[in-house]
Amino acid sequence: MPFFVRWACSLPFLLSLTCWVTTHALAPRIDFGWLKATQTEQGWLVTYVYAPFPRKDELHAGDVLISVDHQRLDELGPIGSAHVMQAIPNAQNAIVYRENATVRLNFVSLDERVIQLPPRLVWFTADVQVGQCRAVGHPA
Repeated sequence: MPFFVRWACSLPFLLSLTCWVTTHALAPRIDFGWLKATQTEQGWLVTYVYAPFPRKDELHAGDVLISVDHQRLDELGPIGSAHVMQAIPNAQNAIVYRENATVRLNFVSLDERVIQLPPRLVWFTADVQVGQCRAVGHPA
């Protein structure tokens, strides 16, 4: 087979490989540990988010993040987007593209996430003696 034919046959493969490398390997990525995202044409694709108990109104892996607290991420560069995404734990809302629909996520504020427990009385079940000190069962 002549050199020109081999070169012409391998050209489409090389071009497709070049397109794949430029679209996947060079896309900006953000990794906060609890959140990982990659920039796409639609927005920031969330590839990982730490959620021990995932709920419907939280970020999920596969969501495309469009805005956080009314700040559109497509108007910012990678560094500005990283700054906005770093504030997600304190954010009030976000708009994401999920399952072919635009969804508004309303986050619970940090004050509402902690449920206060009622005060608890601790009673000793028996008398305790350690050395010279003695404690008799009473509320702590």
